[in-house]
Amino acid sequence: MQRLAIALALILTTASAFAAETPEAVVKRQLDAMHAGDWEKFTACMHPPALKEFQTTVMDVVSKAPDSPTREQLMKSFFADKSIAELQAVTPSVFFGMFMNGLAQTNPAIKQSMTNSEGQVLGHVDEGPDKTHVLMRMTVALADSKVVKMDVTSLQRDGDTWKALLKGDMQAIVVGLNKMLQAK
Repeated sequence: MQRLAIALALILTTASAFAAETPEAVVKRQLDAMHAGDWEKFTACMHPPALKEFQTTVMDVVSKAPDSPTREQLMKSFFADKSIAELQAVTPSVFFGMFMNGLAQTNPAIKQSMTNSEGQVLGHVDEGPDKTHVLMRMTVALADSKVVKMDVTSLQRDGDTWKALLKGDMQAIVVGLNKMLQAK
């Protein structure tokens, strides 16, 4: 009986340690996944509604774009030439991974900055009980120099853990994509 109690205590301690994962730990896992180009692990750190919103927004932009060589190239490069219907059927996590792989393949500078950046997590600032912002010092190697910038990842509570929200730079990419597809 005593062994059972010890085993149960270990299980509960491990479970509560996972449940108490800090926002900084989530951002560090996400940063490590980005460096590795592992979008499955990256999206596991993201808030599910944020991923769904990203998929919905990009699909709206792509589906409303007129047929053109630019749209055809985008579908081929970013989405492995899948149809709109096929893309709507994939999970938001898979969609995000496809998009990021396409982005990295079509823009080597972005790929280099994702794989060669270093992030030092500095701490977080709470915005109420269910939202927080993690501050990082990012160092990106560009050619023969290094660029240092401060970066913030916002997270929202999802059950007993934290999940990352989309950053503004992803929204800017979607806006740029829309302009590119609408250009005549």
